Amino acid sequence: KIGRGAFSHNLKLTSVTLEDVTELGDYAFGSSTELTSVTLGQLTKIGEYAFFECPNLESVEIPNSVQTIGGYAFENCSALSSVTIGESVTRIGCDAFKRSGLTSVVLPNSLE
Repeated sequence: KIGRGAFSHNLKLTSVTLEDVTELGDYAFGSSTELTSVTLGQLTKIGEYAFFECPNLESVEIPNSVQTIGGYAFENCSALSSVTIGESVTRIGCDAFKRSGLTSVVLPNSLE
């Protein structure tokens, strides 16, 4: 598990690869303004505000292992133009993609 705010406000981090992490805490990478690339591995939960205000984050593939995307998780990710959401996601929190640059979204049938 990566805890709340563990890497938030990091001004030099450009990419993240999570391999054996199952839970991403609230605001874990929030306001990491230079972050452009994220590989999520086998997460089951993306916490609230996890990537909030990461304006250079361009695309995200939510793996099939993820069940929950927290509220505001990708808010203000203005460069985020596409997202693929895995087949196990049952819940997307409020404003999860608010003020992003999304032009394409694929939603799974598993959403409740």
